Amino acid sequence: VRCDTGHPGYYLAPGSDTRYLCYGGYRYPKYPSATCTRCRSISNCETYSQCTGPSNSRCTKCQYDRGPGQKAYQLSSSRTSCTQLCSWRRDSKFCYPGMCEDNTPSSCRCAPGFSEDNCLTIDTGPVMHYCLGKLKRIVNGAEADTVEAPCTDDVASSFFSYTKMRPDVNSQVQLQATWETRFHGPSQTEYPRPYYIYSHSIGLISASMDWRHMRGNTRIRSGTIPCGSINADNPKSSMHSCTKTVTMTDTPQPGDSLYFTLKSLNGGYVRIKNYDRSSGYTVNPPVYFSGQELTRSAQFTFDPDPPYHCSVLSRCTYSILDRGSAVTRNGHITLRWPGWQDDVSGIVEYEYEVFLLVPHGEELQERDTAVTGAQVEPSVTEAHIALNETGVYSIVLTVEDSSGPDDGNFIIARRFLIFDNSSTVEVDTSGHFPLWVDSAAGNTTWQTDLQDRGAKVLVKWPGHFYNELQRDNRFLSRIKDHHPQISTGYEELTGLPPATRSREAIPNVNGIVMFQTDWALDSQGGRTLADPPGNWNNITNRLAEQEALDIAREDGDTIRIWIRAFDVMGNLAEDNVTVHVDSSPPILDNISLALHSDSTPANQQSDYLPRMKILFTAYDDHSGLRDIHWELHDLNDTSVIHGEGHIPVRRYSAQDLGCYQPQCTCVPSSDECYYRNYELVMDTYGMDNTLAAYDRAYYFVITATNNALLHTQKAIPVIDDTKPQPLGHWRSKLPVHNGNCYWFSENSLSHQEASTSCSNMRGELADIKDTTDQQVIVSHIQRTNGASFWTALKSRSNNIFHPDGSPLSPL
Repeated sequence: VRCDTGHPGYYLAPGSDTRYLCYGGYRYPKYPSATCTRCRSISNCETYSQCTGPSNSRCTKCQYDRGPGQKAYQLSSSRTSCTQLCSWRRDSKFCYPGMCEDNTPSSCRCAPGFSEDNCLTIDTGPVMHYCLGKLKRIVNGAEADTVEAPCTDDVASSFFSYTKMRPDVNSQVQLQATWETRFHGPSQTEYPRPYYIYSHSIGLISASMDWRHMRGNTRIRSGTIPCGSINADNPKSSMHSCTKTVTMTDTPQPGDSLYFTLKSLNGGYVRIKNYDRSSGYTVNPPVYFSGQELTRSAQFTFDPDPPYHCSVLSRCTYSILDRGSAVTRNGHITLRWPGWQDDVSGIVEYEYEVFLLVPHGEELQERDTAVTGAQVEPSVTEAHIALNETGVYSIVLTVEDSSGPDDGNFIIARRFLIFDNSSTVEVDTSGHFPLWVDSAAGNTTWQTDLQDRGAKVLVKWPGHFYNELQRDNRFLSRIKDHHPQISTGYEELTGLPPATRSREAIPNVNGIVMFQTDWALDSQGGRTLADPPGNWNNITNRLAEQEALDIAREDGDTIRIWIRAFDVMGNLAEDNVTVHVDSSPPILDNISLALHSDSTPANQQSDYLPRMKILFTAYDDHSGLRDIHWELHDLNDTSVIHGEGHIPVRRYSAQDLGCYQPQCTCVPSSDECYYRNYELVMDTYGMDNTLAAYDRAYYFVITATNNALLHTQKAIPVIDDTKPQPLGHWRSKLPVHNGNCYWFSENSLSHQEASTSCSNMRGELADIKDTTDQQVIVSHIQRTNGASFWTALKSRSNNIFHPDGSPLSPL
């Protein structure tokens, strides 16, 4: 009778009827009076040997024992236990990839990079062997611009690539990414498969590219593009390469960003042989690994605009490029350039270069090679340079941002300075470029007009002052354009020292940028005018090298004018010129005839002219006499000159007893003294032989010229009447006036008789039309015979004419 279906069996309890036995789950006989007690079972034991007591159960075979090397349990040598082994069983571990060191689940040691239960968790991600993103601008199907974003290396955050690409409606923007990854499990040599592993495969099971187009915090568009042909059931253990491209349908704007993330996931499967059946095996469905995803991200940010300086937008008060004073004698220069910004990609580098400017035609241009310069990091905004050569310098600052491809966006700023620690302002001493008063008479130092007549004192000095170094090297010329062109606001196009040195030419003449004048006067010949009074005035037109000065003056004054010339460095030179004032001609008076042996005036009729002398007074109290000239004219034919000459000016000398007025006068301009009385002795000077004829009328013309080149001219008639005159008696003669010689008769004659008398003298009756002529003649009449100068006419006609036919009108 079957007692129990369980194992390991039963045994007869002590004291029971020995006629009965328990065996293998059965009792015998069928209904014994004795009790059969079950023996202790052994876990996972499939079959037992018969037990005879409560503790002597023995297992003969463990469960799932499919023969040598294919066991789920191991029977102990005492046959009292079945120990679980690593196997296909779900309640055990297959531990792959790995190994069970003593063949038990607790001794499972996973291969490196694998963990968790049954080593199904992959702890290490794929290896990125190559990763590159490209942003392309496509024009007419061809690649125009490309900027790259390498993404191979593992970085904490995305790789940023800034592009100066400027898309437009005529171009397309494409994002292309290529990446190569690999992952493979441990080798089967090192980790051979256990008998219960049917198959396995480990590698890359998926790859994809995520992308998004962002404008600030707004997502414009996004997407995911997978790489096909691999999955968890078909992992790839060799190198996996994928290239994906997406064309942007929305034109990126400045400041937009294009992000991409490349993903690669490892994994695989294990398939287990199932030996649960008593014979043979089946293959379980695959068990999948839990893998790791490798990601690489990068972004392209559109930055088509160059950096800028905060002052251009009125956001700061920093100087774009501070080089200190624009005009300096100190060659040690500190450059400063804080305040530069780039709102998108940021500044990557500053480069400063210092060029010496050299003449190029009428302009200055930068010499090919920089004197000094350097590239510095964006944290550096100051540099120190030393200039050794005198000249004009251009300081060029290039500010570059981080955009690409190749060089980033950049902007150039430029400043100029003049360094000169050696040149001076010079004064011409050759005499080729004098300083003179142009309003003076002739080539003299005499001003011959006064302020009350509206005249100014005009002083000129073309070429008299110069800075040779700056003139010859064109320090002040216009500066040529820079190539590439500099944006508006980043160089100084206009502006003059001392405020700045810009590209604008500095108005100058021979290197002189400013002239000043000062003046003073005295009536002592300038002897009190040692220093300028200090009332300096800038001239109105520096390029004219002249100035008209409105100076109140009187005859006898001396004016000294000082000129100061400044160069751009503030160097100056000073010179002066002196001019004396004399607007009045010399005095020529008291002209009379006398015999050689007598100083008593004689009648103007002479019985023999060579025995006569002319006495006169000539002087000029302001400038002194320069020259006295005489001429003897024939009265009948004024073109005939019988003699001429010069009378020496009588100057006071040390041998004289003294100069006492009124016989002698000293002029203030030179302290020279002049005698006033002169005489012209006829036989001392050569005359032609025609003077021997009788009945001849002559006149002397005496011209006195002063040192201001003003002159006075007077005439005295002389009649040689060694024979009686046949034409009646003429009382006096007016010296030549306006080319005419007027004779006055003491007889009262009718108009006809007077006309006849004049004709007999080869003349004509005077016909006075001019008020000036009238006054001269009236004055002479009053000084001589005192006759009335009124003329009465009686005519029946209403129309009275002059002899030349012009109508008569009252004077």
